[in-house]
Amino acid sequence: MTNGIDAYSAPGPYISVGSPVLWTYVVTNTGDVFLAQVAVIDDKGVTVSCPKNSLEPGESIVCTAAGTAGYGQYENKGTATGTPGAGSAVTDWYLSHYFGGTPMITIEKRVNGQDADDPPGPTLFVGSPVSWTYVLTNTGGVRLTNVRVSDDKGVTVSCPKTVLEPAESMTCTATGTAMVGQYLNIGTATGTAPAGNDVTASDPCYYSGQVGNEGCTPGYWKNHTGSWPPTGYSTSQDVDTVFPNVNTYYPALGDATLVVALAFGGGPGGEGAAEILLRAAVAALLNASHPDVAYPRTTASVIADVNAALLQTRDTMLALAAQLDADNNRGCPLH
Repeated sequence: MTNGIDAYSAPGPYISVGSPVLWTYVVTNTGDVFLAQVAVIDDKGVTVSCPKNSLEPGESIVCTAAGTAGYGQYENKGTATGTPGAGSAVTDWYLSHYFGGTPMITIEKRVNGQDADDPPGPTLFVGSPVSWTYVLTNTGGVRLTNVRVSDDKGVTVSCPKTVLEPAESMTCTATGTAMVGQYLNIGTATGTAPAGNDVTASDPCYYSGQVGNEGCTPGYWKNHTGSWPPTGYSTSQDVDTVFPNVNTYYPALGDATLVVALAFGGGPGGEGAAEILLRAAVAALLNASHPDVAYPRTTASVIADVNAALLQTRDTMLALAAQLDADNNRGCPLH
C-alpha cells in the first residue's frame, strides 16, 4: 500500500513532490508450514523493514518502507519470500503506484461576462445586477481538496464542488448590485494539496458604476403597455401588491391597477396627494425595473420610499412625487 491506499493500479494516490511516502507490505503465511527467513525486497531499492523474519501458518506481519515523492508516475514492486523447513523458498509480489506532482491552481474572474483585469472595466448603472464568474483550474499534477473561492469585498461565492483533479476546471459564481464609482474586487482561489499545504491564486475585476440618466414618463408607460413585460410587472396588477401601505389610509387607490394609476389626476387633501405620488411612483417602478432604462433609482428604493411617504403628510407625498417626476422626465430610450 502507498500512504495507506491499495494502489495496485496506476495512477494511485496523487502526492506532492517532495512530500513523504510510506509503503506498507502485509505479508501473510497462507500455507500450513512454518516459514523462516521471511523478507521483503522492493524492486526500486527501497529499504524495507519487517518486525520479524519468521511466520507461523496463518500469521501476518506488516513491513514498512519510507521515501520522498518524486515527479511523475511511480511504480514499485514488493516481493515477499519465505523458506519452509524443506523444499524451495516461496514468493509472492504486489505492485503499488503513486503520481508525484506539483500543486497549482489558477483563477479567471469575469464581471457580467467580461474579463476586466484593468480599470475602469464595463460601465454598469447603479442598482443594476452584477454577476461574477470565477473559473478555477487545477493546473498542477496532484488532486486538490477543500477548493474554495474568497472575495475581498465579502461577496458570497458559490462553487459546484470542493475537489479538483489535475487539469479539471469548475466555474464558481456570485451576484450583487452595482455601486457608484470605480469598483474593484479580487477573487482568490485556494486548494489543499495531499501534503496538507494550500496553494492559491488571485484575479482582480473592475467595473465603473454610474448613476443612470434616463427615465420614461407616466404617459409613455400608459400608452406603451408593450414595453411592460421586461419589467416583470403587468397592467392588471393592483397597486397594493407593490405599495401595500396605500391601504392604510387610501384603500380605494390600492384596488386600482398599475395602468389605471398612471392616469390618476390628483386633487385636494391626502388622497389627492396620494394619487399624484402613485402616478409618478408607477412610472418610476417600471423605469427602475426595465433592463434597458438607465434609471437613477433601484426598484427596491422606489418601493421603499413610496411606501414610507404614503404614511406621511400631503407635503411629504408631493415632495417625493416631484422628485420622481424629475427622474421620469430624464429622457426615454424606449420606443
